[in-house]
Amino acid sequence: MHYQGGKFRQAKAMVAAMCGDWRGRGRGRWWDPFCGGLSVAVQLAATCGPGVVSDANRALISMYQAMRDGWTPPLTGTVEEWHAAKVLPDEDPRKAFFGIGASYGAKWFGGPAVVARREWNRKQRYWCSYDPLGAAARSLVRDVPALAGCEIRCADFLTSDAPADVRLIYCDPPYAGTTSYAGVPRFDHLAFWARCREHVAHGRRVVVSEYSCPVPHKVIWSRARGCMLSGVGSGLDARADKREGARIESLYEVLACS
Repeated sequence: MHYQGGKFRQAKAMVAAMCGDWRGRGRGRWWDPFCGGLSVAVQLAATCGPGVVSDANRALISMYQAMRDGWTPPLTGTVEEWHAAKVLPDEDPRKAFFGIGASYGAKWFGGPAVVARREWNRKQRYWCSYDPLGAAARSLVRDVPALAGCEIRCADFLTSDAPADVRLIYCDPPYAGTTSYAGVPRFDHLAFWARCREHVAHGRRVVVSEYSCPVPHKVIWSRARGCMLSGVGSGLDARADKREGARIESLYEVLACS
């Protein structure tokens, strides 16, 4: 499902970079505490086996849990249903489905985008279908079953303890200096990095997706505006600097204090 800041296009390459020869069996589980639209979680499950999937958005987790229990998301909807979903309890799976899957830019109730229609693509000059609700439903039906064996729970990374057997933590927090996420409390970036260092001190491997990292780290994967770049010392900085205003999105492995 499309999600604000989602990693649908990069998930496979990111998991390959962060896992490498890591395999879950016999080495502990992984934890994705900012699971969002599940793109990275699905790839982690396929590569490393079952893990722990969580998010601070209670409504989002309720939707995933409801699908585990047999709920099927609708393929069609109306603007009236979108507005009505705003006041649904977080336990109702329709709240997150309309609030994210049927909203512009997948931003939490950022405006209704539920009506399927055809639009003329002026740049590529062809008619294209616009069906965000159907696309969201189909992706959920595909992705949630791919997490078979995984634990799905609502948890705030800043206040929740990691399961005892977790050895790999992948974090995709709200990026500093970007549009904040609605539907969850304002994010404390300083507390986040302190929490990451605590997990590293306890022997866990912590990998963070961000534009910058204020704590000791090493870069294991990077991209600039949709251009894949990989490896440290492979000229990625020189290539990125040629693009005026380019921002480098990286996977940072947080290191223990020396």
